[in-house]
Amino acid sequence: MPSPLLTFSTETNDPAQVSHASPGWQQEHIVTQAGSYRFRALAVQTARVQLGQTQVSLGRIVRGAIPRGALTFAVPVWALGEIRCRGKVLDALAVATESHEAEIDVRYEGMTKQIVLSVDEAFLLDRATHLWQRDPSIHDLTFPSANDRHAFLSVALAELAARKRETHRPAEAFERRIVDHLLVHTAPQEDSASGARRRRVALEARQYIHDHLTEPISLGEMSRATRASYRTLQYAFLETFGESPAEYARRQRMLHARRALELDDVTSVTEAAIRYGFDHLGRFAGAYANMFGEKPSETLQAARKGAAHFG
Repeated sequence: MPSPLLTFSTETNDPAQVSHASPGWQQEHIVTQAGSYRFRALAVQTARVQLGQTQVSLGRIVRGAIPRGALTFAVPVWALGEIRCRGKVLDALAVATESHEAEIDVRYEGMTKQIVLSVDEAFLLDRATHLWQRDPSIHDLTFPSANDRHAFLSVALAELAARKRETHRPAEAFERRIVDHLLVHTAPQEDSASGARRRRVALEARQYIHDHLTEPISLGEMSRATRASYRTLQYAFLETFGESPAEYARRQRMLHARRALELDDVTSVTEAAIRYGFDHLGRFAGAYANMFGEKPSETLQAARKGAAHFG
C-alpha cells in the first residue's frame, strides 16, 4: 500500500508546547531573549520523510531528540545572528545535521526561519549511494555555492506550498524529489562537470527520453548515450529541469498516453497504457486521474463522442 502523505501545522506562544509540535520529535526550547515568543511550523510527513518550515521569533537553545532511525538537516532561510550546532558556528553554506543517536544541541542567537528535513537513514543512504556513485558520507553536508543552497530552498518551499493544496499526490515521488534535491545540491564536487557540460548532458538525456518513450528506458543506457556518469546525469537533469530523468520520463509518457486517448488513436485505455510503458493498469488509471482530474476512460469516451458529433 502506498505511504500516506500528511500535512500539519502548529502555532503557539508557549515554548513548552513546542515539544508536541512534530510527530516523533522530543525538543525543548529554552528562550534566551526578552520579548514575545512565537513558534510557527508547517510540515509534510510520509513514512520515510518529514519536511518542515519553522519560524521562531526569539533566540533560544534547542535540546532533545529527533525521530528514531532518522537523520535531520536544517537549512536557514534567514537568521538574525549566529547559529551554533554543538558549539560550532554554522556558516552560510553549512547544513546543520542531527542524528537520532545524539541529543540535539543547537543555539540560535535571534529570530530564524528555516527548512528542516528529517529522513529515514536507510532510505537516505540508498538515495545517496545511487546519486553519488560512492560510499556516502552524509553527516557533514555543505552547499558548494549560494546557488545550490538557493536551489534546494526553492524546491523545499515550493513542495510545502504545493502540499498545503494537494495531498493526493504520490508520497514516494515527494520523498525522492526532496531528498534527491538535497543530495544533488550538496554532492561532493571533486569530479563535478562544468555547467556547460551538465546542460549538454541534460539536453541529450531529455532527447534520449523522447526518442525512447515507447521502449523501456534504462538509466545505464542513458548514461552511456550521454557519455556521463550516473551521478553527473542525475545532477545535470535535476539542475536543468527541476526533476529526475525518471520523473520526467513518467510525466512525458503520461502526456503522450493522454494525447493518444484524446485523438482516439488507440482502441482502448489498455493499449494507451501499454504503448507508453505502464504495465499496471490500476496504477496507471490512478496516476492519470491525479494528473489530469479525470479517468483515462473518460478522456477516450469524450474523444469518441466528439468524433461522432463531427462525423
